Amino acid sequence: VGYHLVLSKSETADTNQIFRMIQTYVQEAKLESAISAECKILLPHASSAKFPILFEELEKNKDALEIFSIGLSETSIEEVFMKM
Repeated sequence: VGYHLVLSKSETADTNQIFRMIQTYVQEAKLESAISAECKILLPHASSAKFPILFEELEKNKDALEIFSIGLSETSIEEVFMKM
C-alpha cells in the first residue's frame, strides 16, 4: 500500500525509460499498469521523503520523457480491501 503516481504521456514515450528514472529515486517503485497514454506506478509510503527530488526531476525532464502531466494519490481503503 502506498501512493499511486499517475503519468499522462505521449503514446510514443518510453515507459521503461520513465520507470528507470523513477527507480533511481525510489528503488521500491512498482509499475502497476502502462497503457498507451498513461502509466501508473505504486510508490511505498516509506519512500515519501524522496518525493520532492523525484517530482523535481520528473518536472525538469517532462519534455524529454514526453510526460504531459503528473498526479499523485493515496491508496484508498477500497483498493486495500480489493487486494485482500
